[in-house]
Amino acid sequence: MASLTPLGALCGGLLSSLPLSRLGRRLTMVISASLSILTFIFLGTSSITESLSSIFAARAIMGVGVGLTIPSAQIYVAECTESRIRGTLSSMPALFMAAGTLLTYIMGAYLPWHYLSYFCANFPVLFLLGLTIVPESPSWLLSKNKNEPALKALTWLRGNRNVDKELEIIRENIQRSNFAATKAENDPYNVPKSACIDSSIMMPLFISMSLMFFQQWSGVNAVIFYTVTIFDSAGSTVNKNLATIIVGLVQFLATFVSIFLVDKAGRRILLIASGLIMAISSAAVGTFFYLKAVDQHEGLGWLPLTGLITFMVGYSVGFASVPYVLMGEILPRASRNLLGSISSAFNLLNTFLVIKLFVNLEILIGFYGVFWVYASLALASCLFVLIFVPETKGKSLEEIETHFRK
Repeated sequence: MASLTPLGALCGGLLSSLPLSRLGRRLTMVISASLSILTFIFLGTSSITESLSSIFAARAIMGVGVGLTIPSAQIYVAECTESRIRGTLSSMPALFMAAGTLLTYIMGAYLPWHYLSYFCANFPVLFLLGLTIVPESPSWLLSKNKNEPALKALTWLRGNRNVDKELEIIRENIQRSNFAATKAENDPYNVPKSACIDSSIMMPLFISMSLMFFQQWSGVNAVIFYTVTIFDSAGSTVNKNLATIIVGLVQFLATFVSIFLVDKAGRRILLIASGLIMAISSAAVGTFFYLKAVDQHEGLGWLPLTGLITFMVGYSVGFASVPYVLMGEILPRASRNLLGSISSAFNLLNTFLVIKLFVNLEILIGFYGVFWVYASLALASCLFVLIFVPETKGKSLEEIETHFRK
């Protein structure tokens, strides 16, 4: 039941390329918001029918909506914002995901699950209402030769400033990307067609997918989905529901702080700091469970809560938002719809695997083994960032694309 939503989201992520390309970013988000409203209501009414299959179906379809939202929201924000504030605004989805997690933890402590479903249905309604105000992405409009709507959209987004120069830069980059893609496809001297996919496409995709892998295998969703279970197993002296709410609150506050750092400190330093903090805290929690297994944990009842709080701080300052920020920044415009859906789907595949395999791994290697695996992968993420991830702070999308093209 826990893993059905990310499994549905995997399908939604794979399907998102088509509506992103044909319908646009805004209409794709309208579809995802509508799906969320309907499935939350459907989930709530499952308590009346007492049908387990209805619950499973609602969870899976809800995931499809999530899978559509992630790439469309990140690409929309990246394409509509100026470079000086793009990192901050691209971090907002992660902030509101943390806020949603916290609010659900709090309300879930007091509401029956079907009432909680009805309560949660209100938020995609707000999302849908918000989408009636904002315009479509100017970049997508220009790619469809809708020049006048693109001018109006960008003027609205920039507060009625003159946008002719910025619009021309976007148009030139679209033409350059389209020309390069067409040339590659039509070149009779290219040996296999796969050779058309060069490093300017594969390297950004490789970086984005790798960051998604490290984000999920830090174990964050195992912690979020199984917080109560973890505290139960730890035998913590803190009430398990209170501890869960504390972890959610810390995640929200740390993510809130991080959105002001991403455009000041830069992407790389936040990812490295995030990986190091997660590695240390996961190792500490794993050590607690090992000491508990050998009955040497007397006086360490505070460690699970402290460790998971520190873990959430580490996750929230970097890996909570920066992989999504970079996904919207580094993927080339001509292939952004397809590559964004691939990267998002890969993220959701790993979300599904982390949640589904958590219990199996715990049985196989114990809680301490699971957290030590998470710690090792968090440490590996730091090395990956040092070697492969470029700094994109303050650069336009056109400059970033030129960097990979070179």
